[in-house]
Amino acid sequence: MIIVIKKIFSPLFFSFLTIIGLIVLYFSAAFILAIIPVNTSVLQSGNGFVTIYLITNGAHTDFVLPVKNEYKDWSYLIAYTQSRSEISDQTYIAFGWGDKQFYMETPTWSDLRVTTAFRALFFLGTGALHVTVHEGIQTGEGSVSVHISSKQYQQIVSYIEKTFQHDSTGNVILIPNISYSPFDCFFEAHGTFSLFYTCNSWVNVGLTQSGLRAAVWTPFDKGIFYHYQKGTK
Repeated sequence: MIIVIKKIFSPLFFSFLTIIGLIVLYFSAAFILAIIPVNTSVLQSGNGFVTIYLITNGAHTDFVLPVKNEYKDWSYLIAYTQSRSEISDQTYIAFGWGDKQFYMETPTWSDLRVTTAFRALFFLGTGALHVTVHEGIQTGEGSVSVHISSKQYQQIVSYIEKTFQHDSTGNVILIPNISYSPFDCFFEAHGTFSLFYTCNSWVNVGLTQSGLRAAVWTPFDKGIFYHYQKGTK
């Protein structure tokens, strides 16, 4: 009887240790690679630079850009929202990428379900872009301003534009009947969310490709904001 029990529980125990080991490895890699910077020599200040923002709700990072300037006019996206506010110099537009089903089923963390999280983490969903209109952005906890060159700004714009899916006429594709407020909407997007490519990874890759400070790899918002705590605001 004891031998039979050992035969049953030994594989289970080994599987349990393997899972624990993989979890430890994942979080260790996330911590180590998040604090290793890329593009450290880039100067992020100066006259004539564009100011953008990075914001987080404690888990999810967004790019926040001027809704309109000499390099890009995003105001056409506001027409997809229910917002009818006037566009001013203090109007900004936030872009966040993530899993489409997760966005639709989890407007708040209290709505999170195990099946939704599992599907998102294991390559079972499709991507979506969350676009939100903001009237003014203040720096502080959960928000940082970043001064970038016009070239870097245009690279970020290009990165975001390429994330949108487009229809046969070249228009962005709205995901209907989903929003969290009158000031936001969702669009079909390229990419697949996973443990290794999260909403924060999407922002981090955009920063990296635009020549801005970023982590080698991070699935978490703290891995991004770590590099903007000193000397980059």
